[in-house]
Amino acid sequence: MSKVRIYRVRATNIPNAPARLIRAANVAQARNHAARNHFDVAVATQDDLVLLIKAGTLIEEPGTEPVEPESDAPQLKVA
Repeated sequence: MSKVRIYRVRATNIPNAPARLIRAANVAQARNHAARNHFDVAVATQDDLVLLIKAGTLIEEPGTEPVEPESDAPQLKVA
């Protein structure tokens, strides 16, 4: 049985963001609870991919920071 703890959760990208206290079984559960009203997550459609990549949106992976492509590297061109 998981040990329930109280986690302090706050946005790291908002200066002076207020902290929230969330009782949860683990970090992921606390983070998901805090994010549920702030994010809508769904599988990207082909149209989503075309529009967002064309707009310059980078594809991120958990555990890594998005990296801007090097200027001399081949670029994906979307017509």
